[in-house]
Amino acid sequence: MDHDDVRKLEDLLEECLERMFRRKDAESLPWQPDGRVVHLMAKAAGAAYEAACHAARPRRRRGTADDQD
Repeated sequence: MDHDDVRKLEDLLEECLERMFRRKDAESLPWQPDGRVVHLMAKAAGAAYEAACHAARPRRRRGTADDQD
């Protein structure tokens, strides 16, 4: 994934997490994370998604013409 795409995904995830923790039914959770923790949660989720995308890519055979990575 492109670095800019990962950054956009992390920003979107952070917004979603913040909204989720502000909901009334989230008050029943035993702990409410602060902004820094929500930011780290979004970065971790973005990294997990990026790794899943990388793992899902078709594998290239070694020694082929398109093996330029």
